[in-house]
Amino acid sequence: MAELTRDDVVEYLREGRSLHDLDLSSLDLRGVDFRRANLEGANLQETNFDGNPMEGINLKRCNMREASFANANMPSSDLRGAILRKANMVEANLEESVLAGADLVEADLSRANFSRASLVRADLRGAKLTATDFRRALLLEADFRGAQMWRAMFTDAVTASALGLEALSSPETP
Repeated sequence: MAELTRDDVVEYLREGRSLHDLDLSSLDLRGVDFRRANLEGANLQETNFDGNPMEGINLKRCNMREASFANANMPSSDLRGAILRKANMVEANLEESVLAGADLVEADLSRANFSRASLVRADLRGAKLTATDFRRALLLEADFRGAQMWRAMFTDAVTASALGLEALSSPETP
């Protein structure tokens, strides 16, 4: 159960207060402006952030299992070590964000933008990656095994030691 209400969260943000390590699980926070907010270590499980402005947000080590970020705009954000298992990130913009060590197992990342993002050692096993943009992304040691990658874009991505992307590095791939 969340520690704060939606109105409390809006007030914290208006006052420039940090939301780190708080429990905001299961809240509907659609329409709230989270640009440059600090939620490091917060419990955001099953929270709804659909369509929110979230540029430069700090979501390091957050539990965001089954949270929804559909159409959220979160470029240049920090999601290192975040848990996003089964999260809905359809059409989310995470351009130039850092998701090193993030757990994205079975997340729906369809049509999301991860261009120029860092997903070093990220776990994307079983994720839905339909038309997901990984162009120029850093994917070192990321695990894509069992991911559904129909029309995913990996142009100029660094994929050394990534698992499940063997076809991308084969000599026959243009």
